[in-house]
Amino acid sequence: LIIKEVRQETADSVSLVFDVPEKLQTTYQFLPGQNLTLKTTLNGAEVRRSYSICSEPQDNELRVAIKKVEGGVFSNYANEQLKAGDRAAMQRIWDRYIELLLVLARRKFGAAHRADLIPWET
Repeated sequence: LIIKEVRQETADSVSLVFDVPEKLQTTYQFLPGQNLTLKTTLNGAEVRRSYSICSEPQDNELRVAIKKVEGGVFSNYANEQLKAGDRAAMQRIWDRYIELLLVLARRKFGAAHRADLIPWET
């Protein structure tokens, strides 16, 4: 998805608003407390981080806040380099059904991660 807005919330945190295309609106509906996982490649290594959605469903926007953490690979990248218009890879919003699938997959196969079950959008 395309980053629509990067807002400096505090000296060490930003929030990102994503432009969710009309055709993906239902895919990215969420409830309070849900999160999404962002993915990028930095210095040749894939980096994934999960962030809580900080907007409310009635806000009609998908927003996450990212606080800069000392030594934090993704948090520093987000705070220092991301800008409106950048494309972000993210997994669809995590929900309880996926959690149940993971529990069942772990029982059957011994190991499973949500990254194996939820498709990525860019």
